[in-house]
Amino acid sequence: QLSKAGASSSVLTDFIRRIHLTTNGAAMVVIAAVAWLIARWIGSRTLFLMVYTGMLAIVVSYVVSRRRLAIVVERSKLPARMREGQSSEVTLKLSAARRATTVMVNEVLPAALGSTVRIPIASISSGDEVEHSYSFTPRLRGVYEVGPATATWSDPFGLTVQGQELAPATTVIVHPSVELVHDRILARMWEDPP
Repeated sequence: QLSKAGASSSVLTDFIRRIHLTTNGAAMVVIAAVAWLIARWIGSRTLFLMVYTGMLAIVVSYVVSRRRLAIVVERSKLPARMREGQSSEVTLKLSAARRATTVMVNEVLPAALGSTVRIPIASISSGDEVEHSYSFTPRLRGVYEVGPATATWSDPFGLTVQGQELAPATTVIVHPSVELVHDRILARMWEDPP
């Protein structure tokens, strides 16, 4: 039953994300629906006006946050092949063509390379550049995708959320670490005399 509850909550979370609502925005929609039913049941004009005002706020928030970001992300060149335990330094360079505020830039990393890098940007003006460096160390061999770099932002009321891909993923091949193994005995002290 716990797995069913977890699956239903993840489906609900995915649905809320797909319609670009935050938790506050989804709660406001539910409250507005309940308030509309109560207003219809008791016939309150004031409550109807409050419901319509709340729904108008959600629509305005959605329209305001629909504007796409004019931010370009350049990732430093990554080695195409690495060894287990070899560290790699990555620099993300963000440049803005127009002003943006309260943006969260995420660099997605697989679990074997590390955790997702989050870069909060309070404000970036037109023509400004921001650099952020991080490093990762692969623990297991395999083929991994570093990235994509994405951005999420919200409206001033915090009711809706939008997302955009800023830079594509880069493939990194991780080879197993190599150790030197000698295939013959170096000392003959344990052998019988000839």
